[in-house]
Amino acid sequence: MELSIIIPIFKVEKYIEKCLESILKQSFSDMEIICVNDATPDLSLNIVKRIKDKNDNITILNHPINKGLSAARNTGLKHSQGKYVWFIDSDDYIKDGSIAQLVQKMEKDSLDVLYFNKTCVSEEGYRSCEKTDVIELGENEVITGKAMFNKSMQCQSFKSMNAYTQMFKRKFLVENNIFFYEGIVHEDFLFYFQCAMSAKRVGNYDRSFYYYRIRKGSIMSEVTKLRKQSMFVTFLKVIEYWKKNELNELDKVAIKRFAAMIYHECLKYKEKISYKDDFDFLDDVDKFLYSCMMNYRYVQLTDEELLELKNSNSIWIYGAGKVASELINILHENYINNIRGILVTEKTENDLCFFGWEIKDLKNVNIEKDASIIIATTGNKKKEMEKIIKQKGEYRIIFASKE
Repeated sequence: MELSIIIPIFKVEKYIEKCLESILKQSFSDMEIICVNDATPDLSLNIVKRIKDKNDNITILNHPINKGLSAARNTGLKHSQGKYVWFIDSDDYIKDGSIAQLVQKMEKDSLDVLYFNKTCVSEEGYRSCEKTDVIELGENEVITGKAMFNKSMQCQSFKSMNAYTQMFKRKFLVENNIFFYEGIVHEDFLFYFQCAMSAKRVGNYDRSFYYYRIRKGSIMSEVTKLRKQSMFVTFLKVIEYWKKNELNELDKVAIKRFAAMIYHECLKYKEKISYKDDFDFLDDVDKFLYSCMMNYRYVQLTDEELLELKNSNSIWIYGAGKVASELINILHENYINNIRGILVTEKTENDLCFFGWEIKDLKNVNIEKDASIIIATTGNKKKEMEKIIKQKGEYRIIFASKE
């Protein structure tokens, strides 16, 4: 058998028929379709059974309890018989003729992994955008997974990190003991990294074969405690690989960029969910690292700056994002309440207030000559915002973040 398609099933009664139809109408027939019922509570399983009655290449495997996407994919992989494997999500669907083209390239170039692109569609199925990952990495060369990873990181394209935009040689996954990390979401990031580090022959298609449905209520559309914790687990595993393996300089630079991306994803979620998270499966050192990361503060005001702000007649905060929200809390903690308002470079009709303070357009507001303006952002934007303020007049400027 040439191909095993693995589809986890959970709460997708609106979409699973379209998914299976897109596979079954392909001209390619030498395949098995493994549907893993992850204890779905809706009518998804009934729909799969109805379609299975007319198609003998569909197999249904059942989980007695919901175990998550990683476990469902692993169950399917362990029962698969195909030479190649494609993990397809049950609310998505694939392009006509895609299977034949992908399998043909896997065969022709003897690939361990083949990367390709996706097209984003709305929940109703309307085309949203073609995800070409910005940078085209070329279709004609066969290189190692590390070389493709390095190339992708150099371009900062982070290409095809989703398992569904990759086709795998099953023998490659099994012999390298590469399975999805169970108990987390964002499992694709870690799986992608592990495959890239182990693959000897990878190829690429700079074209779309997969339709990814953007819908409310999906795992990837919600920010949850598990999502934040999962990024941290991925970060730990990447760092662990980095420490345990001898790498050349190009590999080190690429892995550093990847780890930095994961790290900043962790920080992006930190203020949205309580810092008091529990990890039963982490040791004390990793729990300590997680605590340090989640309690990291963007705002670093000195004692002298805090004293100056206490004595200031008026304070304006320039910025209305994560740094500003943290800054307001710190000012309140230090009983600094003489805030006049929030400034933005260009106010929109949706910019009304921020944590109770009125948002004002910097160009149209009169600022007192003795006011202190706190720039609440990080990175290169600080200099741009400082320049805009200086064009307006001479004011005392304080940077909330020293990054």
